[in-house]
Amino acid sequence: METLLSDSKKEALEDLHAEKNREIAELRESLNLANQKNSRLENKLEVRTEQRDRAIKYI
Repeated sequence: METLLSDSKKEALEDLHAEKNREIAELRESLNLANQKNSRLENKLEVRTEQRDRAIKYI
């Protein structure tokens, strides 16, 4: 009976680990997408800052 209970607990723990690993993978993907968006916005800001600085020189 103890072995059966231990096997049941082990299976439940493995299921929990699998679920948490899926959640971690989803969070990593979300973070990756957010980082990509952040990089694009930083690049856009840099371009606009350069454009502004060039425009100021002509004023």
